[in-house]
Amino acid sequence: MDTEAVFESYKVALRRAFTSQPSPKANSANHWKPSPPPPV
Repeated sequence: MDTEAVFESYKVALRRAFTSQPSPKANSANHWKPSPPPPV
């Protein structure tokens, strides 16, 4: 499994989520801790 590719997809998903739904929660992105990627 390519963990780097998984991490990239996580970043893309987060960016899309923050862009499509701007909210105060986006400010806490600095404190956001990524959970272990689900099995692919």
